[in-house]
Amino acid sequence: MFTGTSSVEGRNFICGVSEDQKRKLKLRKPKEFMNLVKLKYATSLAHAGEAVGVIAAQSIGEPSTQMT
Repeated sequence: MFTGTSSVEGRNFICGVSEDQKRKLKLRKPKEFMNLVKLKYATSLAHAGEAVGVIAAQSIGEPSTQMT
């Protein structure tokens, strides 16, 4: 994967995971993680009566602005 860094050390710094981060990930319980995923999913849904046309237009139009 290309991350735009100019050196191997820079790429390893950006893509690497420290031992402290690995330890924190192991401490989380799988059930707690699944509850967090469910919460994030539920809050990302469009509610009844919400103007979804605007959301759709943004999701279609936004990538094209990055091509210019």
